[in-house]
Amino acid sequence: MKNHRFAGEPPIRVGGVERVTGAQRYAADLRFENVLHLKLVHLDCGHARIKSIDISDALKVEGVHGVVTTADLPQPVPRFGPAVMDWPLLAVNETKFFGEPVAVVAAETIDAAQIGAQAVKVDFEELPAVLSIDDALNPEMPLVREPELRPGDKFANTNIFKEWNLDMATSKRPSPPSFSNTSILSRW
Repeated sequence: MKNHRFAGEPPIRVGGVERVTGAQRYAADLRFENVLHLKLVHLDCGHARIKSIDISDALKVEGVHGVVTTADLPQPVPRFGPAVMDWPLLAVNETKFFGEPVAVVAAETIDAAQIGAQAVKVDFEELPAVLSIDDALNPEMPLVREPELRPGDKFANTNIFKEWNLDMATSKRPSPPSFSNTSILSRW
């Protein structure tokens, strides 16, 4: 039987030495030929009705190859999410939270993608936003997710995602991994 010793020993951290010595390669260090860079277009508010999106100026930016909006995606718009598949790839008719993307610009350089994203014109109407726990619990506030995406969920018509047991929340369980990617590379 193998003797496993953990108490009193420092854990071996995968990639730790590479990170602190600068030897680890990150997504920004990788170079590929014939690549397009993407920049998401966001609104500067927490909740808005999208009236129109004008991409014509963005398409004139040197190096921009295209701009994708919800109109360019399959309908219904595909969804994703870390726990429930309820986030549309791009906002559909309205944004539900600050930072929800409304379009994406593809360009030859990061700078061209940034300039193209800034050139996208979105006509929108700002709506009341859920900005606090009190807002989320207020039944008069708008829902941040469509109830039809939560069939059979007793909280579908509320902004409550899940009921938590305090004992479960304070137990010494490992934290789940973060699902927030900062870089995604794809080759095909």
